[in-house]
Amino acid sequence: MSMCGLSVQLFVAMSVLGTVFRGYFFAFHLLNIVNNNQLLKGVIQAVTQNGPSYLCFSVIYSHYTAILLSSSSRAY
Repeated sequence: MSMCGLSVQLFVAMSVLGTVFRGYFFAFHLLNIVNNNQLLKGVIQAVTQNGPSYLCFSVIYSHYTAILLSSSSRAY
């Protein structure tokens, strides 16, 4: 069986599973769309390359927000 035939069968199986059980199985189709679109590939690449800096920013922001909220709740 060729790789093309296998991928078609996988798409059909994911479609059936998405229809019968949960819509999350349709995410497999979105991965194919992203893989075939140059613009979306660039977006995914930009997000994944800057992942550690986004993670660092979110940790700092959450700590700052927690400190700010805890100090404002003491004022009352």
